[in-house]
Amino acid sequence: RTSNPVFEMAHHLHVPSNVLAATRRHLPAIVLIREPDRAVVSLMVGFSGKVRLSHLISNYQNFYARLERVLEDCVVSEFETTVNHPDRVIAAVNTKFNTSFQTRLPDGVTSDDFHEHASAAAKKRTGTSTNIQLLTTPDERKEVAKVKYRDAVSRHPKMEKLRAQYMKICAHPSKVIAE
Repeated sequence: RTSNPVFEMAHHLHVPSNVLAATRRHLPAIVLIREPDRAVVSLMVGFSGKVRLSHLISNYQNFYARLERVLEDCVVSEFETTVNHPDRVIAAVNTKFNTSFQTRLPDGVTSDDFHEHASAAAKKRTGTSTNIQLLTTPDERKEVAKVKYRDAVSRHPKMEKLRAQYMKICAHPSKVIAE
C-alpha cells in the first residue's frame, strides 16, 4: 500500500472469498501466511479477548483449508517476509502475473526505516488513539498485551493441527523466499 497508494487491499483480516474471487478472475493475489500461534495471539489482542479462542482457531484453519486448492494461482508470503521485504513479495507478484507494480519503497524510505514509515502512516490514519485494536503495525503495547494470551493459545488442543497446516503451506512452491 505504501509503494502503490492507489492500489486497494481487499481485506486486512483472513477472508478467503477475496482470494478465491481473484483466482477465478486470474487477478494477482497474495496469500499471507503467519505462524498460527502468533496469528491467533495477535487476533486475541485485536479483539481484546472478546472473541472465543476456539472461534479464532477455527477461522485460521478454515481460511487456509479453503485456499489450499488455489495456492498455485497465488503468491504465498510469510508474514515476516511481507513485513520485512515487501519489495520481494511484489517482485514475485510481478513475475507470476506479468504485472508491473512498484517494488521500490517511496523516495527517501529505506528497508531499515520502512517500519517507522508504516507506523507513521498508520498513526496518521488512526490519530493518537490509545486503542491497540486500531494499531496495524508493531507496537510495544500490543506485545505487552500478547503475554496474556500466549499460554492459552499454545496449549489449545487444536494448535498442533494448525501448526502442521502452516508447515504444509510454507512448503508450497508458490511461497516467496525471504533470503
